[in-house]
Amino acid sequence: MFIREVLRKVKGKVYPQYQLVESIRTDRGPRQHLVLIINSLDLPKNKWKTLANAIEAKLNKQDCFSYQEKDVKIQNLAVHYSETIIRKRLNEISEIK
Repeated sequence: MFIREVLRKVKGKVYPQYQLVESIRTDRGPRQHLVLIINSLDLPKNKWKTLANAIEAKLNKQDCFSYQEKDVKIQNLAVHYSETIIRKRLNEISEIK
């Protein structure tokens, strides 16, 4: 997973939008799947990959900070966004049934 910044233009004003994206392999080759849209991200760009790794580890029920610095802000964001993704996936499953 990784986070990318996309600039959106609304009524002539430009707004940044952050997307959590995962790379997946398909029959037609590698593709990027949008996992979550993050409207505001108050985190330096050099910490984005750490956050993406922490979110992925939380989703896979792994200890994401056993090998890295224990950054409380990143831990809190990772918990928040992983819970949001889980809720989103559960809603999608319940709509299918």
